[in-house]
Amino acid sequence: MRLASYQAVSGAGKAALVELFSQYDGLNGLAPQRDGRAPVLGKGTSSVLPRAIAYNAIPQVGLFGSDGYSGEETKVAAELRKIWSAPKLKVSVTAVRVPSIRSHALAAWLTLSHPLTLSRARAILAKTPGLILSREGDYPTPRSSGGKEEVYAGRLRRGAGPNELALWITSDNLLKGAALNSVQIAEELRRRGWLKPEAR
Repeated sequence: MRLASYQAVSGAGKAALVELFSQYDGLNGLAPQRDGRAPVLGKGTSSVLPRAIAYNAIPQVGLFGSDGYSGEETKVAAELRKIWSAPKLKVSVTAVRVPSIRSHALAAWLTLSHPLTLSRARAILAKTPGLILSREGDYPTPRSSGGKEEVYAGRLRRGAGPNELALWITSDNLLKGAALNSVQIAEELRRRGWLKPEAR
């Protein structure tokens, strides 16, 4: 299982939100350069997050461990292994802080125990309580899921592996966390015998 989590600034608390708005205010007069090229912002400064977050993405949520994974990445992998009682479950996670106000998003690649057609996977996901699956060709965004209790998924497609599915998930982190719901979706697939834990 591979996960890439895109986490809203509100997940880092009120001080991080205040800093985001302050950084945007400081860049209020930002405009293209005279030759039409986009401006170069540089590193910027931050007192709350590891780097300036306005117009940026920070691939660090929590402190880095000796293995190179951040605290959030380690936590998500550990939670999945614990929930499934699968201590050898192969999980790769990358957590990125993005300048959205609320709602986390998740790109997930799930290895299933056997082939599953996209139409069957779509039918299963469409019946999952609390999950709203976008129609083909459409997808949810953090802005569209903000303030809503449901989890939204879309971009369901084949992954690179023979039994792999990929999808995009978003939900309001202040109401329901994206990581929790990716676990719930994967748990439903596992309950049905379609998600295969891989030993390390």
